[in-house]
Amino acid sequence: LPEFADKLIVVILPSASERYLSTALFEGIEG
Repeated sequence: LPEFADKLIVVILPSASERYLSTALFEGIEG
């Protein structure tokens, strides 16, 4: 389970940060 949790975190964090950055950039472009 610990190994699975580590892999889950490794997958979720980058996708969440990417989604946040892309959303921030999109809102910045849209003004």
